[in-house]
Amino acid sequence: MSLPDFSNTSRFPAFSACPHADAPPDPDASQSHVLIGTIAENMTVSTSPTFILRDRSSTSFALTLKVPKDQVQEGVPGGGYDVSGFKKGFTVVVPGARRSGVKDGKAGFVQTPSGSVQVIPAAVEKLLAMSAQEQDRAEAIGQKGWCQGCREIDTDTTTSDSFMMLIAGARRPGVDAAGMLAHARLGSIISTRGKSDIEAKLTDQASRLPGALAAVDVPVGSKNAHSARLRCVVSRSDPAVLGGAVHVWMSRLRATL
Repeated sequence: MSLPDFSNTSRFPAFSACPHADAPPDPDASQSHVLIGTIAENMTVSTSPTFILRDRSSTSFALTLKVPKDQVQEGVPGGGYDVSGFKKGFTVVVPGARRSGVKDGKAGFVQTPSGSVQVIPAAVEKLLAMSAQEQDRAEAIGQKGWCQGCREIDTDTTTSDSFMMLIAGARRPGVDAAGMLAHARLGSIISTRGKSDIEAKLTDQASRLPGALAAVDVPVGSKNAHSARLRCVVSRSDPAVLGGAVHVWMSRLRATL
């Protein structure tokens, strides 16, 4: 699942861009905005959980959660509402946030039902960076193939039907070899005329790798090219052997049909 485009300031505005609590709904808005803020402090002293957050522009603002009256425990900070997940450095997601108390030069604060918010275990800065990275990668990849293990992009655009399409290998419990899933490069162009030969060659290469199995799908490409897909399925049996050593290489397969 891809990340939301956090660079979209209409969808994810800064605190100061959020509408006032008494402002009428925007009829032109295609979807509700979402305010995101990193938890800086827990300032809860009453029965309403209150936090100081920092928005995407590092501006601080207060967020107060309204706990349903039938759930409030009198005399208990936060009204007994469980805020154990609201940790410093995490991001709170507030759909449709509106600013209350905006007057006399004051920026106001955000007040919202406790059940409407979500918490993400990462700071806003991290989310923005991750979103930007994903957008850059999507633009760079275009219609090309890429490896989910090593993030390498296939930049060969000579034949749209012949570039390498990489399928990530399956992760298995206990196996996380530095992002090792499936990395393509056999190191040399394999010339062959039939699917059986291609499958045999790739299966032979995969069989040389301890603890790994391979499944091959070789669709017919354009007039003079094959496009090959190799899936490396990591074995559960020996994660130590796989731990940094296993890379499955696959080249573009060009053959005269």
